[in-house]
Amino acid sequence: MSLEDRISVCYRYNIHNHVRTITDIVNVSYDLERSGKWITIIHYDSIHVKGFIHVHLLENFTEKNYIEFFLDKTSSLSSLGKWLTQLQKHLRENYDIYKNDALYRSQNE
Repeated sequence: MSLEDRISVCYRYNIHNHVRTITDIVNVSYDLERSGKWITIIHYDSIHVKGFIHVHLLENFTEKNYIEFFLDKTSSLSSLGKWLTQLQKHLRENYDIYKNDALYRSQNE
């Protein structure tokens, strides 16, 4: 990652008997700096519908249009904590794919 790339993470949690349980993934995102402004290329959250991870993928730099779809969080990972870990790992390992794809699409606008 370079200085023009960042991964942001924000989540809600409850503490009960000194145990922290994640209740919502507010944002896990990959952002790219262009012309001094940060643009979110892809972000995940669990705010919209309980039981699902909501994905927003940038389709268009000019109009900031996003493609949106859901991942069923109950399908393979049993908790939001596990999803949070896997989403961060996924973005660290694949941010360059999202970056290159977004830059390619921006050249064709």
